Amino acid sequence: MMKRLLFTYSDLNGVELEELVPTDLYVHRRWPPGKEFWLQKILNEGLACGMYERTMSANGKLSDWNFQAIIVDKSENPGPWDEPIITFNYQNVKEDMPGCYLELMAKVHDHVSDPSHQFFPKVDVKHGYWNILVHPEDRHFFAFTISGIGQVQPTRMPQGSMRDIPAGNDGFPGMKSLLVAEDDLSLPRISFYIDDMFSGFSNFQDAYNFTANELFPCLEWARLKLSFKKMELFMNEIVALGTLHKKGGIVCVIPERRDKIKIWPTPSNATDVRSFLGAINMTRRCVKNFAEIKPPISRLTGNVKWQWKEAEQISFQLLQEKCSQAVEMHGWNFRDPTILYSDASKNGAGCLITQFQKINGKSLEVPILYDAFTFTKTQKNYGTYKKELCAIVEFCRKYDYMFRSPLQGTILTDHNPLTYFL
Repeated sequence: MMKRLLFTYSDLNGVELEELVPTDLYVHRRWPPGKEFWLQKILNEGLACGMYERTMSANGKLSDWNFQAIIVDKSENPGPWDEPIITFNYQNVKEDMPGCYLELMAKVHDHVSDPSHQFFPKVDVKHGYWNILVHPEDRHFFAFTISGIGQVQPTRMPQGSMRDIPAGNDGFPGMKSLLVAEDDLSLPRISFYIDDMFSGFSNFQDAYNFTANELFPCLEWARLKLSFKKMELFMNEIVALGTLHKKGGIVCVIPERRDKIKIWPTPSNATDVRSFLGAINMTRRCVKNFAEIKPPISRLTGNVKWQWKEAEQISFQLLQEKCSQAVEMHGWNFRDPTILYSDASKNGAGCLITQFQKINGKSLEVPILYDAFTFTKTQKNYGTYKKELCAIVEFCRKYDYMFRSPLQGTILTDHNPLTYFL
């Protein structure tokens, strides 16, 4: 058996030098002249200011860990000499996230879309990861080599590590007061997602006082830098995490996303389907019956044979049409009661969440979001009563925070027997 195994793989045995053929799994390539210029410039400036150090000088030897720099362009259509971003593929340096705080994107949207907001400050921390020092004994894990410079290692947290550390509630104690609400009926004065900070105010004076007397002094105390190119102050609308927020709590899909969805080509494989579903996912809260329209094409992302027939084409066209024409929705006001409309069908359930809000001095019922889900194999065997109850339970579990208002919320269903259960 052993002889047969070794005979089968006898070509693995290298005896003569000419038998050692080169591998094609790792290919060294020349940097384009424009990219090499910026690579040399950024590294030399980093060495001069102490953001990088030579491994031989710092450790007395070269590091066994040696990664390849990756050039990431800042725009979709960069010129050959445009400044890029340098990042690294640290696949082997991986550890669990420490006990720090990372805000949910949904909570950021809820904060920014509060109906009382009329003015928005938005700031972006410039290279916030450079503010995090790397322990001297661990820096050799992030070493990399650049032609003409040699092997260097960062002294601050490099962009591209598998576990970038976000600033949390305990990261900068001076900013704690900005992240905590003053009372049960007010919002924290700021919300953030990694290095993006957002806030909203009902009048210009409050927005200015907060920015000039609290936000900027705290950032200066923490020795953080801002990108003035990305900063927006006292605007009536801002784009926060890919969603357009307007004054009065209006939430919209950004026009660029709608236009991109409108001209999206018909998928030809599972990868194309995943890309399309990822592009439209941001619009699902604005689309009624999203979960019931999606299954014909979403099933193609699983381990199934590829087939694109009439059902898949109709599903794709409906999603493309509805998501590219997504209507404006309204932000959720945690001070007011919430209304949940729930309904179940043979294969799934859907809901609409609304509130009464003042629009131009009138109290109107406005839509907050649509949501839906497909029943599991077990749930599809439920009777009508149990399906309707299952829909209410699932939506109330998902949006339980919306029913924690000081005022009582309402759940509406078209299945009368459930009113006795509730």
